[in-house]
Amino acid sequence: MPRHKPEIHTFPNGLRFVYEQHPSKIPKTHIRAFCHVGSIHEPDEIRGASHFIEHMCFKGSKLFHNWSEVNTPFSQSGAYFNATTTKQYTCYTIDCLDSYVHHFLDILGDMLLHSIFDKNEYKKELNVVREEVKMRSPDSFTEYLAFSGSLYENWVDHTDYHKTGCLPYNAVVDYYHQYYVPNNIVLSIVSSISFETMVRYISTTSFNTQLSRKIKNPPILNMNLGNLIETCESVCIAQPSTSETTRIEIGVRVCDQTNESDANSLIVLRHIISSTMSSRMFVELREKRGLTYRSGSYMNLYESTGVFVLYAVSDVDRLIDDPSNKQKKNNGVVPVMFDILEDLVENGVKDSELKMAKQNIKETLKMESIASGDKASYNGVRLMLHNDTDILPNSEIYEKHYKKITKKDINDVIQKYFAPKIYYFSMIGGKLPKPNKLTGIIPSNKK
Repeated sequence: MPRHKPEIHTFPNGLRFVYEQHPSKIPKTHIRAFCHVGSIHEPDEIRGASHFIEHMCFKGSKLFHNWSEVNTPFSQSGAYFNATTTKQYTCYTIDCLDSYVHHFLDILGDMLLHSIFDKNEYKKELNVVREEVKMRSPDSFTEYLAFSGSLYENWVDHTDYHKTGCLPYNAVVDYYHQYYVPNNIVLSIVSSISFETMVRYISTTSFNTQLSRKIKNPPILNMNLGNLIETCESVCIAQPSTSETTRIEIGVRVCDQTNESDANSLIVLRHIISSTMSSRMFVELREKRGLTYRSGSYMNLYESTGVFVLYAVSDVDRLIDDPSNKQKKNNGVVPVMFDILEDLVENGVKDSELKMAKQNIKETLKMESIASGDKASYNGVRLMLHNDTDILPNSEIYEKHYKKITKKDINDVIQKYFAPKIYYFSMIGGKLPKPNKLTGIIPSNKK
């Protein structure tokens, strides 16, 4: 009988493997390898090391000696092969045809556990990463403001981490050896290849290595952020540039990743605010006023804290006032974004909005089940960060987590996290308004 529920297998060396059967007969496999290391784990003296190691793992390993031997098989096969580093983890992604899976797992396992860190390649890649960071300069200070005083305030990577003398070779290699070990890795796969076959494949690759190197204990994370809602004022940071557009973000601190009841209600709220062309931000900013092309919201939940953020990208001339609307002052993007938040606090959400958001989530989960790449990521994160050994298939996620959410549940999280009006406000790019004009628009939590 076909399996529908994700299955978990732990290898003798501590590597954890989560598998879910692809719902269709398409001969395509989605592989996600998560190493539980990111910017929050880095000592001050090697900031940016997690992202740099991600790059170095593509440069050669014990069995696949150089960049070409690692990458050419993927280029020839039409596979998608990439990686990303976050504050909590580094994820390596492969989407490929089933016929390549065994060989690609062999390459991936050797990359992660036996990267050779050739010194010449190391020097070259420092320049490459420096250029990447320059191209992707931070476009938000929201988390920097919200998580000030903790490890969560640090960037995943930043130009300051790549000055002369930073990322010394021996320190970075030691850091790699500390975290790139089997018991700190989760391998997540969605495939039509059977679970038993996958276990056999993995057991014959470098993923099944018993490492002899001495592993240090991971450091205790600095998570001391104080109470979630404290008596404090909103914080604003603005960084101008020569750009013609500005990215605006308005954030509030919310629950951590373990509070699933609040997290699920906040996910529904995010769909009400921004996920569709019927959402509040789309209607208010684009359809009614024609102020923006791009707007939305996102939520990041970490070990001890989280943040919920509304964002928009705007012409610099429309930040505070809309020149096309002579009738009203303070009718630009920023005031409208705060008006959306204020209306949520004062009036809550509508029944029709809740119904549409839940239906959108339900149907999106069905589509993600067919695509399967997102499910491989979901399963890996659930096992690694939540230690969830009873992971639900997509067909059951809606029924368990979202179906019973009520309007009261949504309005309760709005009052809990948004009503205190402690906002973290970030504006990056363009010729920005004077600070006093900005702070005068931010709603105050003072009575």
